[in-house]
Amino acid sequence: VAPGGVGKTAKSTSTEATDIADVSFTTYPNPSAKGSSVWMAIENVEMSETTSIQIFDLTGQLVLSERHSIIEGSNKIELEGFRSLSAGSYIVRLSTGDQVITSRILVSN
Repeated sequence: VAPGGVGKTAKSTSTEATDIADVSFTTYPNPSAKGSSVWMAIENVEMSETTSIQIFDLTGQLVLSERHSIIEGSNKIELEGFRSLSAGSYIVRLSTGDQVITSRILVSN
């Protein structure tokens, strides 16, 4: 899995030889102001399922974990716990089905 850069869409990289589209996501706004809402657009979902979203600080400490139900196709969800994060850079990890996707997000003062 290749991490996406700040402000870029993250895509999973599957090693399976299938014709299944890879799930992708974008977090926005990025960068985000401290205390503001952050949204995640999740695309190419193959079936309805529960997804896990984890946010880590740059030391690798888990600072936020949420689970959301997503449906086939496109989804837009609010990361409700994001407002409590301090200014800094974070790694966002989305786990859905057998795919794990990572990206970065910046929180500014």
